[in-house]
Amino acid sequence: MTRLKNNGGFTLIEMVVVLVLLAIMGAIAGMAIINVTNGLLLTKQNAATALKTQVALSRLDKECHIITVISAASTPTALSFTNDRGGSVTSFTLSQNGTYIDLATGGNPADHLIDNVVNNSLLFSYLQSDGITAATPPDTAKVVKISFKLTGAEGVQVPFTMSIAPRPLLNEPA
Repeated sequence: MTRLKNNGGFTLIEMVVVLVLLAIMGAIAGMAIINVTNGLLLTKQNAATALKTQVALSRLDKECHIITVISAASTPTALSFTNDRGGSVTSFTLSQNGTYIDLATGGNPADHLIDNVVNNSLLFSYLQSDGITAATPPDTAKVVKISFKLTGAEGVQVPFTMSIAPRPLLNEPA
């Protein structure tokens, strides 16, 4: 009887087991790569939303810090005011138009300050100098509280609030 020599190769079963294990590891690695990619995209979208919000809030802060008069026509959903920038008195109206917050200057068309605003979420509170007590009517306010919600990545609604105490209004006698 002749004896077969051991060729040292792999059997078919060993090859199939290795292929199955490689397929399982590849699927796990693929899911991890997809999750990391989705996380990066969410981070990018949220960073863009945060930047847009920061720019809009900075513009609001700039315009509202030099308010000289808050109009009696201001409502909880619209702020009408005038400011004096370098000797030029200009009227402004800040309101929500659909999913935009608009700032209208004088008789000019409104500029979109920010988009992706949740419908009917822009609200104004008119407060006394303590920042707590309501000012009625709005033209007696010393502090204006602005709040709104933005739709961020994956439809998440993020609230933003800002209180502004216009310098000229705080310095005038009560």
